This record gives sequence, C-alpha cells and structure tokens, in this order.
Amino acid sequence: MPAFSLLTVDGNPKVSKGASVGVLTGVLHLLPATRYDDLRAAQGMQRLNVNLCPFANECKNPCLNTAGRGGIPQAALAARTVFLNNVEQGRYRRTDLYFTDRASFLSRLIGELGKLADYARKLGMEPAARLNGTSDIHWAARHPEVVRAAQRLGVRLYDYTKRPVKYVADAPVHYTYSLDVGAEREAHALQYLAAGGNVAVVFRNGLPATWNGYPVVDGDVTDVRYMDPRGVVVGLKAKGKALTDMSGFVRPSVNT
Repeated sequence: MPAFSLLTVDGNPKVSKGASVGVLTGVLHLLPATRYDDLRAAQGMQRLNVNLCPFANECKNPCLNTAGRGGIPQAALAARTVFLNNVEQGRYRRTDLYFTDRASFLSRLIGELGKLADYARKLGMEPAARLNGTSDIHWAARHPEVVRAAQRLGVRLYDYTKRPVKYVADAPVHYTYSLDVGAEREAHALQYLAAGGNVAVVFRNGLPATWNGYPVVDGDVTDVRYMDPRGVVVGLKAKGKALTDMSGFVRPSVNT
C-alpha cells in the first residue's frame, strides 16, 4: 500500500467492510467542532475561533471522535501532553496543517486522492473518499478544487453532514443527513427523506424496523452510503460516549 499521511485507508473497521462491495475508501479524520481550538488553548496558544462542525448540537459530546481507538486514553501520552491518545494527536497535526498551511494541505490531499485512485484500481476496486470522517466542512463550497480533482480522478465522494442540505440526486458529494436534536432538525430530516435522500439516526439497544414510517437499514454493515437505496433511514448503533448519551441524540430502538 502507498503511504498516506492525511487519508486513512483500510484502517477503519467499518470502512474496511466496503471491500465486500468492491469499494476502497480513504477517510480524512480532522478534529471535530472546537476541539482544535481547545487543544491549542491547552498548550498555551491563541485560539483561532474556528469550528469544524458549525451545525453540531447535542452530538458534540457523544461524537464519533471518541469511538474506537479515538476514545481510549493513553496514560503515558496524556501525562506529558494535552492529547488523550495518539489518535487525537494525529488528528491535531492534520487539523493544524489545514489551518496553518492551507495550500500545502490541499495539495497533499489532492495528491493522496490520486494515490488512492491508483491503488484501488490495482486491486480491482472502486475508489471512494469521506473527507469528513470526524468533521463537517462544506468541501464543495469551501474547496471546490478538491471536489473537482476527485471527480477527475474517479474518486466517489460521500459524507454524513448536519448541514441542512437539499437532496440532489447527482450532486458531486453524496450526503447522508445526520440527525441531531431539535424540532427543526427532525422536520428537515423528514423533508430530506421525502425528497429521496437518506438520514442517519443513532439508536441504542439495536435498530428498529422503521423510523417515522421510513425503513431502517443497518449502517454498520458497510460505510458505503452512496450504495444505500433512496429514502431510507441509516441506523447506526451507539458507540463510544454515545453509549451513555441521554441528550436525545441517541434514539430508542422502537418502531415509529
């Protein structure tokens, strides 16, 4: 496998399941919401007042940033640094490059998308990328050159987002709307479903068969969201801090 410093390729258990449907996914993991600023402040540096998840609400505490190895403390590292573990440290370095040397970051990212495409095709697989593994940057609006490069390279882009996006069947990035807490968000989720889009909902104690009358598919079987049928709820089992979340972000597994 070629070397990747920004994208994680075949290193995420659920993303790796895409191999069963012939897809090789590269994921960009940055720090979510204001975590980068919090870590800068903890190191005595000035805050930049940046937020990589501007539409996040109650999901911030049970964020997937804490799932898997990202949520396991490393006492030896934490004793001498501000980082919970080496996963967080790596995400900090990528996020720091994004904010302090944007041109180099974007150039390197486009280069890695090219390497991902070449490697996937050598394996006889389709290349895909999630550029918001733990963030919610509007890549098509903020960095259209990256999206254009992915299209040129044949890398399929898909993401979860909490932005109130409109469903567009042939959009350059396939979005699954990620439901948070709030009446407006619930209303938008239902509108998105009615238009043919898909909505991710986190459940505890298993998955229901339906949610608000829409069928629920198991989103943990594979992460390749653009292969899901249209107009379905992508059910995700609570992980990390979400296992104990009582904010309303994690829904009970009952049919509605």
